[in-house]
Amino acid sequence: MPSDVRFDRARRGFVCRASRRSYRGITKLIAALCVRRSTLHRPRAPRAKARARKSVYGLAGGCRVDSAITRAVRAGRERDAACPEVGLFFAELRRHRLEAVEAQYVVWCDDSGIATSIDVVARRQSDGGVVVLEVKCGYDGSWDVAHGGLRGPGRALQNSPRVLAFVQACVGADLLASVADEPPKDVAVVRILRSGASLEFVPQSVLRRMDGVCKYLRRAGGAADSGGGAPAASGG
Repeated sequence: MPSDVRFDRARRGFVCRASRRSYRGITKLIAALCVRRSTLHRPRAPRAKARARKSVYGLAGGCRVDSAITRAVRAGRERDAACPEVGLFFAELRRHRLEAVEAQYVVWCDDSGIATSIDVVARRQSDGGVVVLEVKCGYDGSWDVAHGGLRGPGRALQNSPRVLAFVQACVGADLLASVADEPPKDVAVVRILRSGASLEFVPQSVLRRMDGVCKYLRRAGGAADSGGGAPAASGG
């Protein structure tokens, strides 16, 4: 797949380097599914845990961990002296017999005008199957706290950081599957805390609803980009 689309920090979005066309990030589209406010990056904790933040790291610290994991995957190493969370991440992958092969892998759909970056693409050691991984840092006291539900085809799902992370991972896997010669075999979320990392495969209760959610988000992206219509996958 040609690497024409990249995240442009100056424009705060995904842009095609050749045409300068902008693509909508799927995080905002997922946030629009929430009946109330999205908890993906602004979680709510119970009153008893009112001091709980998005992460023990804070936003900047979470980005630091993400960047360190990206560098480690691309360099083919499993340790970073300045970021011990890298070792925790790879130890969890080894526990599940997974091998990281790429990080921040950008996928997009031209017809829908949407794009996202897959945090880590891994392979199963058992059969070489591709696994899409979404990496999240922290969410102390708020990971499973629901703040309402979702709209449309996701209405049976909760608006919690955990569930929205599942949705985010599945949308990236859907975009990858639409263009890859080898579609993903599994989708999972890796949550990283200073005390350790935990990998959870997306449960069937979420997977059963993802076809409808992904189609809905593709239409939403296409409507915002070109005024409507039901787009078909043509690039990613």
